Amino acid sequence: MAFVEKGLGGKWKFREFPIAARRMRDLDEGQWLDCEIPSSIYANLMAAGLTDPFDFRANPEKYDHISDKPWIYKTEFDIQPDMQACDRVELFFEGLDTFAQVWFNERLLGRTDNMFIPHSFDVTALLKNTDNRLLVKFEPARQHADKLMRRYGAMGSNFSFYPSRAYVRKAQYQFGWDWAPAMPGCGIFRPVFLRGFKKACIEDVCVRTISCSENTADVQIALRIGRTGNQMYSAAVSVKGHHTDIKQTVSFEPVMDRHSIIIRIENPKLWWPAGMGHPSLYNLNIDLIDGVDVIDTFNTRFGIREIKLKREDFRNGQSFGFEINGRDVNICGADWIGLSLMPGTQTVDDYRRMLAMARGANMNMLRVWGGGYYENSEFYDICDETGLMVWQDFMFACAFYPDRQWFMQKIEHEARTIVRRLGNHPCIAIWCGNNEIDWLYEMNSFGSGRKFYGRKIYHELLPSIMRELIPDSEYIPSTPLGPPGKANDPDYGTVHNWHIWSGWESTREYISPRNAVPGFVSEFGMQSVPCMQTLKSFVPDTDMKISSRGIEKHNYHIDGNSRLYRYITELFPPPADLDDLIYLSQLTQARGVSSYIRFLRSHPQKNCGVMFWQLHDCCPAVSWSAVDYLGRPKALWYYAKRSYEQTLISIFPEYAENYYCADLKLEKIAVSVLNQSGEALTGTLLCRLMDMTLNILDEYSTTVSITPQSVFKTAGLPRSFLVPPDASSNYILVQLKSGDVVAAEDCFFYLPDKYINWPQPQFTYSTTSIDSGRVNMLIEPKTAVKDLYIDSPYAADNFIDLISERVYEVELLSDFRGKPAFRSVNSTIRKIRRID
Repeated sequence: MAFVEKGLGGKWKFREFPIAARRMRDLDEGQWLDCEIPSSIYANLMAAGLTDPFDFRANPEKYDHISDKPWIYKTEFDIQPDMQACDRVELFFEGLDTFAQVWFNERLLGRTDNMFIPHSFDVTALLKNTDNRLLVKFEPARQHADKLMRRYGAMGSNFSFYPSRAYVRKAQYQFGWDWAPAMPGCGIFRPVFLRGFKKACIEDVCVRTISCSENTADVQIALRIGRTGNQMYSAAVSVKGHHTDIKQTVSFEPVMDRHSIIIRIENPKLWWPAGMGHPSLYNLNIDLIDGVDVIDTFNTRFGIREIKLKREDFRNGQSFGFEINGRDVNICGADWIGLSLMPGTQTVDDYRRMLAMARGANMNMLRVWGGGYYENSEFYDICDETGLMVWQDFMFACAFYPDRQWFMQKIEHEARTIVRRLGNHPCIAIWCGNNEIDWLYEMNSFGSGRKFYGRKIYHELLPSIMRELIPDSEYIPSTPLGPPGKANDPDYGTVHNWHIWSGWESTREYISPRNAVPGFVSEFGMQSVPCMQTLKSFVPDTDMKISSRGIEKHNYHIDGNSRLYRYITELFPPPADLDDLIYLSQLTQARGVSSYIRFLRSHPQKNCGVMFWQLHDCCPAVSWSAVDYLGRPKALWYYAKRSYEQTLISIFPEYAENYYCADLKLEKIAVSVLNQSGEALTGTLLCRLMDMTLNILDEYSTTVSITPQSVFKTAGLPRSFLVPPDASSNYILVQLKSGDVVAAEDCFFYLPDKYINWPQPQFTYSTTSIDSGRVNMLIEPKTAVKDLYIDSPYAADNFIDLISERVYEVELLSDFRGKPAFRSVNSTIRKIRRID
């Protein structure tokens, strides 16, 4: 008989736990409410009609008290005879958030205190054919955290966010972060099921690529079984895919519980990240056999690939880059937080949509940030399928963590569990011990003269577990990364660049000084306001205006709203209304982040990768996201898509020192053409000085031939480009052309937008239906139009610069009916100035 499994998700009941209850029958009194599992207490209360969803989004602070109450869930079920006949039956919870008591048929099975790992309980002796009763009681996480801190003490001063959070193994952002309110909550947030087996079961399988090339690959498959007796078993191992069909059988002697084999695959199809090839996957099937009976089965997919972290010494520094299957890969990505403030409410479709947004923006890596949680299996499965590499943080962020023995033992169990759970995914390129803790310690952010609490976790415990379980995987203790005393030095390791935005510095500093190009940037970013329709989903009509409390309280960063205006007015006049604020804040964010991406990517000899903060939101917020919490792309998403193209042309001005914003003195204008494709690139670099009616005032061209994975740079444009006839009405257009085809395009305006004499935007457009779901829009400009926004959330491209006499083509990904609405920098500034 094979293993038997019964899912216990779906319809449950819940209620606030009555404090006065002393016996099980006391719970029968009072009203139990219907709910769906997996989910969160907040989602359950909304579904039950006890919490208004709009008010919850608009005023989350009103519902924080829910997290300080105990809650209890229950379900009842029958089982089939084949489950009852099993030698062992276990109750599995893949995710309990966080402090729970689990009761089964009037017996306390145990208590849980870790959100990040699954929990299992032996219920063999307690199982009944009918009327099985399962209860899960949740206790307030903050209550437990505060109790532990009172017992063991605070580990630092100037603590980031809720001080006692470091004592509990729960998603740290749930205690409040600078892009989310404090909503610790609780719930059964991942599947729950019964699993029964007879005699033995497969407990763990580890798949490792020992070596690989285009000709052969050696793959190790290690198995661990659990057994109820000392019998002999066999395991039939099958590997299929890409014209491969390999079968092997291994035997487990009566005292054996582990076995490993190495399989050689001829002419393997390697797993390649997005942009470098196909992410080929093989199917692995293992049947555990007792005589002739299959008693357990394991299925997974794996990829054949070798990923190496390249750390090469150079003068006064050390590089940080990735090599996959013997080829260098330049990283283009973003930082990933949980999809929802309420774990358990995200669906597989939610993961597919957001990961498709990452791929749609030409990304090849996402960093799972250490203040959230280890993601659902679906996340890693989709990344495996699509070639999205994953930088996986362990869950420690912006705090000292205890290194007492009881906590270290808890972390060892957690880390071993997580590494075994995720270690087979080819998408995971690197593991990182923590987010920013080493850097914050160096800066005395938790108080000067403090012991580095938790250092043993990231620098001793975690690397030792990695070496034991997945020795071929890459690990670093922290990001940003550098040698002692230089944790955020651009010449070493990884950099978190928060001089701009958090440090209030000008966005011009993103491309200056040119001799300080970081080897790898894993965090930086700027904020913006979400799209109008998204705002309407959480802001009351009376607050849908500029500078309203209803909007600004959703910016959880200290002085975040002040920073918005500071950076907007660096480029633009102050916004006159909410439409302006949304449009201009998104453009400010997009231009700033894009300028840094372009600058870094134009130095591939030094910089090996860039990831911005952050891809998406988990709740209604004014934040750093490129995609708002309802999945609508901001301007940054479109800018990132263009900035992460394999062929990229960029203009970089160099100014004299001690300049003023209103009187910029240009010393040089350089053009960079990047070719990160696998083929040589030949074409004409065309540079033109233009006016606002698209007239050509000056022109310079040269033939370029760029080898793969390299960059072409001009020494500088002719002096006539440095001193235009009218800086307020002229701009530079650069194009890379192959024949009549424009392969890449960029532009440079001499002054900030607020000082430019923008003409009334003039262009014509036409639309043609491609099929039932897509429309093609052709746009032909008559004047220069900056950042043309087409009011459609499904535009494949948007915030487009119409800067040359050519037809611009945009695909709209859904049926477009009626007259489209447009907005541009031209129209916005003219409206603010009351010109039109």
